[in-house]
Amino acid sequence: MMFPQVRGVEKQDWKAVKNSPENKNNLDLMLACCKAEIETSQSKRVFPTPDCFKRVASLLRKQKDYARELGIVELYWQLCDSVFEEVKRRDGFRAQLMAQHSALKAGFKKRYDKAQLLLDSK
Repeated sequence: MMFPQVRGVEKQDWKAVKNSPENKNNLDLMLACCKAEIETSQSKRVFPTPDCFKRVASLLRKQKDYARELGIVELYWQLCDSVFEEVKRRDGFRAQLMAQHSALKAGFKKRYDKAQLLLDSK
């Protein structure tokens, strides 16, 4: 499970948490931020903001935990795909939606490829 250590975390203002310099290096808090972003994305059917996911991926890279880094990127991509399909089904295809979907996923492509390379060479 990607978020084992965030079970039972109470609701907070995650913007304040993720923007706080001392919290940016706390993997548990950043995972909780990702979890909150997932819940918001699924309930409101909006693309998840990539900030928390990128920060978690960076922290996992520092720990040389490449498999989990790949997992967080794949999770983000799945969320984007899910929102894209739901909004497309509900509202019809829009070029702006497609462009936003592609840009969000492309933002993680280089990181994903590098983590895959590091995992393979490990």
